[in-house]
Amino acid sequence: MPPSLRRATAGAALAATGWLASCGGGHSSSPSQSSSGSSGSNAPTLSLAASPSTTQTNESVLLFATVNPPTGTSSANPAPTGEVTFTDESGANLCQGSAALDASGEASCVAMISSTAASDTITASYTGDANYPPLSAKTTVALFVENFAALAPPDGGIVKPLAINNAGMIAGILSPSASATASSSQAFIETGGSYTFPNYPGAAPNSTNIVGINDSGAFVGSYQSISGTQFAFVYSGGSYATISYPGAPSTTVSGINNSDTIVGAYYVAAGAQNGFIYSGGKYTSISYPGAISTSASAINNDGDVVGLYQTVLGENLGFLYSGGTYTTISAPYTASTYPLGINDNGEIVGIFINASYTFGFFYSKGAYTPLIYPNATQTLIYGVNNSGTIVGAYLCGSANSCGFVGTGGP
Repeated sequence: MPPSLRRATAGAALAATGWLASCGGGHSSSPSQSSSGSSGSNAPTLSLAASPSTTQTNESVLLFATVNPPTGTSSANPAPTGEVTFTDESGANLCQGSAALDASGEASCVAMISSTAASDTITASYTGDANYPPLSAKTTVALFVENFAALAPPDGGIVKPLAINNAGMIAGILSPSASATASSSQAFIETGGSYTFPNYPGAAPNSTNIVGINDSGAFVGSYQSISGTQFAFVYSGGSYATISYPGAPSTTVSGINNSDTIVGAYYVAAGAQNGFIYSGGKYTSISYPGAISTSASAINNDGDVVGLYQTVLGENLGFLYSGGTYTTISAPYTASTYPLGINDNGEIVGIFINASYTFGFFYSKGAYTPLIYPNATQTLIYGVNNSGTIVGAYLCGSANSCGFVGTGGP
């Protein structure tokens, strides 16, 4: 499969591109889930796979089928020709027609799965040709419904929720209007529909931002001094304190757990960063092995850290740092992966990006599930708590982001 197409298929990203319910050939990939059918011991086989194999209802998946000759293509076993149709459990044609096999015996379809059941069984039916009989194969796509609720701050404005704790408190940034500048934004904490607006003492007006919050309500963020210098801070036990990595020209913070352990990043050179963990008054630098830049995004109550790193090739990948070991976090079929939140169950959320798409993901037990706000062309997931409740934002206008809370996911 061409890289540009392969990356687009994850997260039903093609739904926004005109590929939805279109058909074609030549899109081989490592199947996420598949089954095969044949009509005899010396017959061709038909394999069918879906990617992703778990998706939201009313989002799209890539279906790809392959017809293989009995013992490989030869004069005795020519390459199969013909077409494949893809149908769901109700018998509905998912591709508005059939997909022709290419020279490799492959056909694909990007289709929307609209069933409201927990899963839908997809059938690929091969028409057969002069050399081979008709065949069919099935695969199952798991479905879920994510319940999204838009956040409605007082007096309107544009809200960006960046973190959620296990009590359901949400923290982030509020802009008074779509045309507001960064300097007119302010921090907020939402609890049960009520908003408060903390400000770092002595900071420039409306320059305080909150990016992380723990279960006791301690939070971390940034503020700007009257002279225009940016600083990181923590609020805990009723008081504010500045966070500054020793000797670094600039420090940012991004997360805090219930032990008041803080993670973030500090600059070491132009455009390059190292991550850090701050606990009990001590800073510990973290840097993904071989990376040219590393930053930490979030930390859970077990001390597991997620973050981002950049390779010497310019790739932007995510990582999990747990027990002194780094593990790359890279959603399949994407150009860049940014893990931004982690809960105590080890579930990770964030965003994946390619040249044209930005969508959220939920990662659990080795499986990536795309998360897409209904009808949005861009979805960002920033945080997740132990109940699996997520917070994020979606593109709700030409350049506006609207905040949401999501529940009931995978």
